[in-house]
Amino acid sequence: MTTDLSRRSNVSGAEPLAVLGMALRLPGAPDEEALWQVLTAGLPVSGAPPEDRWALREAERPVRAGFLPDIFDFDCELFSVSPREAALLDPQLRLFLELAWLACDDAGRGGAGIAGSRCGVYVGCSRADYFEAMAPHLDQGDYFAGLGNSKAAIANRLSTALDLRGPSVCMDTLCSSSFSALHAAAVALRSGQAEMALVGGVNFLMSPRYLYVLQRFDLLSSSGRAHPFDAAAGGFFPGEGGVVLLLKPLSKALEDGDRIRAVLRGIGLEHQGAGAGLNAPDAGAIAGVMRSALDQAGLDGPAVDTLHCMGSASAMGDAAELEAISLAYGLDDRPGAPLAATCEKGSIGHLEPASGLAALATAILGLERGRRFPLAGLRQPRHAPPCGLRFVTGDEAAAPATPDAPRRVGVTSLGMSGTHGHAILEAAPERGGAADDAPCTAPLVLSARTAEDLRQLAAAYAGALRDDHVSLNDICFTAATGRWHGSWRAVVRGSDRAALTEGLRRLAEGIDEPVRSRAESLRKGATPAPFSEAEGAPDLAAAQRFLSGQPVPWSAVFGPGARRVALPPTPLRRDTHRFAPPRDGTAPAAASSAPLHPAARAKPSTHPLLRRNPS
Repeated sequence: MTTDLSRRSNVSGAEPLAVLGMALRLPGAPDEEALWQVLTAGLPVSGAPPEDRWALREAERPVRAGFLPDIFDFDCELFSVSPREAALLDPQLRLFLELAWLACDDAGRGGAGIAGSRCGVYVGCSRADYFEAMAPHLDQGDYFAGLGNSKAAIANRLSTALDLRGPSVCMDTLCSSSFSALHAAAVALRSGQAEMALVGGVNFLMSPRYLYVLQRFDLLSSSGRAHPFDAAAGGFFPGEGGVVLLLKPLSKALEDGDRIRAVLRGIGLEHQGAGAGLNAPDAGAIAGVMRSALDQAGLDGPAVDTLHCMGSASAMGDAAELEAISLAYGLDDRPGAPLAATCEKGSIGHLEPASGLAALATAILGLERGRRFPLAGLRQPRHAPPCGLRFVTGDEAAAPATPDAPRRVGVTSLGMSGTHGHAILEAAPERGGAADDAPCTAPLVLSARTAEDLRQLAAAYAGALRDDHVSLNDICFTAATGRWHGSWRAVVRGSDRAALTEGLRRLAEGIDEPVRSRAESLRKGATPAPFSEAEGAPDLAAAQRFLSGQPVPWSAVFGPGARRVALPPTPLRRDTHRFAPPRDGTAPAAASSAPLHPAARAKPSTHPLLRRNPS
């Protein structure tokens, strides 16, 4: 049943928010499809530290975790960062930059779709492990390493790179950090402080010190496996990675023809107060934040059919969460089907500051696919689930979507500092309107930084054209208005899918060559001029202007009614950039045997934080 969410008013009057785009990199999952495979398999993605993590590999008590490979790889050119500076940037900052770029691409909001806007940036992050490892070996030529490893720089560097004018902040409430960021973004969007918001969470493990603290608190699993709500629950295993979402008020997203992946109906964030202690979860406080999210969404407990639990995999934490669910969701009086509960931490681990958004991302995938994934690690529940609650099993995850597929999901994020969050997600409204077969007069434009990247993009776009549920006009509109345009450019013209596909094939195979322009449309203050009669038809004039690098008034080409759709993302060219300690005999005893990226020691001709020499 289609729901008109734009006209529904909540009890609190809080505007629902649309999730326009998402990008992630999680243990065993470099993309969304891989993540869904990991989740439905229900197996843990944990192992020993990679070769390039010397501090963790040579520690006396090594920890198994959901590690990501190649965390020092980064597309520095995309963000105007020199290789020398890239080697000194916190890998968490690098990951956030790339994921934010890809989230904008996913939403069809790159380039002119976001640059110069009042888009806020909110990121949850807790660590500065990379700087801790580098600090003893830095010299005078590395004077900008401090700012490159500041948590504040994670958000602010992105705002600078993408020319964003909204608030730009980093939040740290330990495990609930990314939910604190999400809550702050929701407040800003609903108050008008921001018109869009990039919200993220990142987490990498490079120092054993914090892990030792968790071991002393008996919070880490000794086996490298986690068993939330199970009798064998003995702690979590850490996970690495990041998630970034692009959000916008739902009414505005519908008005602007944005692609909507899910709807955030409500979010609560509260501290539990004194409670039983700093790291002792309080069931009453957790229930309170759940009720706060439900109230903001204008819903009661029975309106939600699935919960993505925190699943701390400790006896105390699991018991408190189950009690809170009973209190907030009224399980005893729940009519119909029981509330389904699952958790991703048995598969990808606990991403601590990024864990809230990792759970939210898995919930979005479940809503889109109309399926739930199993609660990994659950073999024998410590206690029978309360009446009205059931844990999701592997058999259900393998089954196809059914009429009772999840439509509303509650997601919980608990912070060891006592700050807890809960969010209510709803499946995206049906967009309506099938793709038409009307001839397409607008040009399909492509651009990239190199000719090879453009050929790669052309092949990817040809694959996207196979989806005949998407209008050709919408594809061309998104390609023109929702991407950053590089210096290598091409235009493909054709009135139907076959003609456009053939043109893309010729580009991909090198039969037709792209054009290298000066890309003046990337410069600040480049305002598109109206088309003149001398230039001919708007579609032909737009193609010529685009190829020459001039700004194009695309609204005159596409007119009203064009919508943003999913298209393949910008190809990333990631090289390894890792700090190289001095070669004067003072290298750390635990240095990696893996090849280190050479870092030039010459003083740069321009200050590393300036885009150009202002003199």
